[in-house]
Amino acid sequence: MRVVRQIVGFVIAVAVAAVGSAFLSSHFVLRAIEGLGVVVPLSERFAMYAHDVWGMAPIAGAVAGVGFLIGFPVAALIVRFAPVLRTLGYVLAGAAAMAVALSLMEAMLGMMPVAGARTLGGLIAQASAGALGGYAFAQVTRRRDRAEGRPGAGG
Repeated sequence: MRVVRQIVGFVIAVAVAAVGSAFLSSHFVLRAIEGLGVVVPLSERFAMYAHDVWGMAPIAGAVAGVGFLIGFPVAALIVRFAPVLRTLGYVLAGAAAMAVALSLMEAMLGMMPVAGARTLGGLIAQASAGALGGYAFAQVTRRRDRAEGRPGAGG
């Protein structure tokens, strides 16, 4: 049952990070367009969000998934020795996974492949999408005390 919970948690974490990444990227692109003096009507804004979430989320999910495959086991190792830091550990692992993955892609490609992450604020926003994925993983995979239905100390 624990393995199933880990797999489900991982899939949910990737989905949360992917949708968050796509949405935040769209937001930063729209802000840049508005910075040029272009007025973007609300209907166009929502259309862009929807288009980008459907179109970009699979790619963002692949980036998050690879990053999480590295970051979450490292967090699990740290949490083994400091269980009280469980949620924080996975949040930080998720944030670091997205930031490092995107930074490595930028270094390898010579440009940032995610338009919404081309500024420091955009990169921080992408890391926050990873952090949300890490939080989701921590919540889905936490142990519960069967007798009382409360979260257990471990993970």
